Parts: sequence; C-alpha cells; structure tokens
Amino acid sequence: MASEIKVNTIKDLGGNTIVSSNGSGTITGLPASAISSGTVATARLGSGTASSSTFLAGDSSYKTVSGTTINNNADNKVITGSGTANTLNGEANLTFNGTILGVGGTGDLGSGVHIKKSDSGSSSVNQYSDNLVIEEGTFCGMSFLTGNSGAAQISFGDNNDDDVGIIAYDHNNNFMNFNVNAAERMRIQASGNVSIGNTGDNQKLFVYGSHVSENGLVKVQTSNGSGNNDLLIFYDGNGTECGTISLDAGGNSVAYNTSSDYRLKENTENLTDGITRLKQLKPYKFNWKSKPDGNKVDGFYAHEVSSIVPESILGDKDAMHPEVLYKDEVLYTAKDDLPEGISIGDVKHSIGDVKEATRIKHQKIDQSKLVPLLTSALQEAITKIETLEARVQTLENA
Repeated sequence: MASEIKVNTIKDLGGNTIVSSNGSGTITGLPASAISSGTVATARLGSGTASSSTFLAGDSSYKTVSGTTINNNADNKVITGSGTANTLNGEANLTFNGTILGVGGTGDLGSGVHIKKSDSGSSSVNQYSDNLVIEEGTFCGMSFLTGNSGAAQISFGDNNDDDVGIIAYDHNNNFMNFNVNAAERMRIQASGNVSIGNTGDNQKLFVYGSHVSENGLVKVQTSNGSGNNDLLIFYDGNGTECGTISLDAGGNSVAYNTSSDYRLKENTENLTDGITRLKQLKPYKFNWKSKPDGNKVDGFYAHEVSSIVPESILGDKDAMHPEVLYKDEVLYTAKDDLPEGISIGDVKHSIGDVKEATRIKHQKIDQSKLVPLLTSALQEAITKIETLEARVQTLENA
C-alpha cells in the first residue's frame, strides 16, 4: 500500500537544509558551496538546453558552437578578419614566410621587411644585406617627423653601441648633420650650404681640417694614366665657360687656365706704353706677419698695382667684410657658451639681425695678369736695343 510523506524542509543531522519547499511547487536545492564532492549535471547549471553542440557561456546560457573558415589560400599570408565575424582571409598583399614580412608583394629578400607596390618583375635588392626595402615604380620613401623642437634621426651601430653613426635633422636650428663615432662630420644648412669637418660658414661647400696631418683636405684623382683634360670647369651665370683647372696625367702637371679665346674679345689695341707703366710698378721683398721669422719673398702691394694693371687686382684697399644680415633664426645649443641669463633654445640671431663687420677683407692680386705688361715692356726694350745695335754697327762701318 503506497503512502505519502509531506514535509516543507529536510535537514541533515547537522541542521543543514538539504531540500526546502514553499508549498507552491518551487523546490530549493542544496547550494553548490555545501557540496564537498561529486558532480552536478550541467543541464542544471544554466538556462537553455545542454547538448554536445553547445557550451555554457558566462551569462549562464547555452550557446551553439559555429565554425570559422579561413579563405583565399592563406599559406604564408597574414590572416585578417573580414566583414563577417566567422570568416578569416589570407591577405594577398601581406605575407610572412617565417623570415620575411612582405607588404604589397611576395618579397624575395633573405630577411627583414619588403614593402612593394606591385609584384611585377623581380626585386633588385641584395637578399643578404637589405633588411628593409621600400619598392615602387615612381615614388617611394619614408618620413621621420618631429615636433617643433628636438630632432628626428636614424641611428646605426654594432652590437655594443647603437650610436656609431647618426643621420639627424635638428628642428631647433634647421639643419641636417651626419655623425660618426659620436662626432659631427658633415652638416647641411637650411640654405643648402654644406660643411665638412665644421658646423658651417657662408659658402656652398666648406671643408675644414688640417692640410698637414690629413695630407691635404681635398683629393682629386683621375682614373686615367694619360691625357690632358679639365678637372674643374668654371662658368658664369650665363653658362659661358670662364676658366678651368686641367690635369696632364702623362706629364704629371696641373694648369690653371683663364679664358683667352679671341672670339670672346673685341676693340683690341696694341700695347705701346709697356715700359712707362712697368717703371711704375714697385716690387718689394718682405715677410708675412704670420711668419715673422720666415724667409722674405718677392711681391707687390695690391693697392699700388691697382691703378697700373687694374684687372690683376680683386678688392679695395682697407676693405672690411660687409655686415651680415642673418637669413635664418639661430638658437643657442649645448655647444654654445651661454651668456648670463641665456638658456639653450633661446634665440641667438633672428631674421633681420645684423652682425657687425670685424674681419679684414683682403685685397688680392693675380700676378699672372702682369705678364702682358711685362711682355710689352720687354718688346719695347728689345726694339730700342736693336735700334741702338744698328746705329752702333753703322758707326763702326763708317
């Protein structure tokens, strides 16, 4: 005979509630923290239906597992997600074979990064030494940007030092410099002036160093063992050749040439006052102030020659270098001796500032231009000598 036992609460001997009912069909089970061992059916842990194709999510609901596909033959390609959440694509323009990262092409380097716009043709780079290659048929490159202060730079080094070589752009002072072994070796100013061995001057090319210890500052060598041709050619603003420095390789000699072609000249006259003008020249013996104990040499004072052979003289007597109008703003740097109250980054020279002229502007002479006068005077003297000789011979024959 069946019987019924009706209870609201069932407790264990320790007084812990095992099962309780509110009398309306709702049964509350033992909390999970009270279970010391055993298992609980997953179907009782959350809402929804548990099965072999679902998993219990963090919101206590069961989710259905959906598949994810990889498209486009992804071997050696970088995988990216597409517009649909369950699809991954191998990007044709992003490749990685374990050694080479290619952007825009397959890449054919030995290692590193290869950026290429198209994959047509073969790369001309060195597969053993070029680790970053940016390749494109028309324009390509890289940009290094800095703010309104500081510098942008590329550093080179060995495994012990990352500053063996630096190419840097100094935004404060608006120049680029090239450093080797922690020392600046070359600088390019904003004006385009280039200086080697120094921070620069007002020339397009300025080379500084010891012509003694460095065995010359500039070396020009031809690859030919013979032939007489120009090494340097000078032109005026109209493109007309004005002079050259030429090398006779077979004769081991150099010639300094100025234009003398008759086709460049007009209004020609014979020199008839050679002796008169020659007698006005005042040659001296002297030593240079920079070598007070040096040997005396022969020469002239430029200003005394200027009225006799003006084309041989460059510059004016007692001239000074003109005042300098600064074209660019220049700031104080860590290399400067800072005046009191001045800090690094303060303006040293502003646009429009004038530098006082303090240097002598030397007057110069090209003594080779005295040769025509000397030749004319000598010819006049020879004519007089020959006339006197003829008169003497006539007297002797009388």
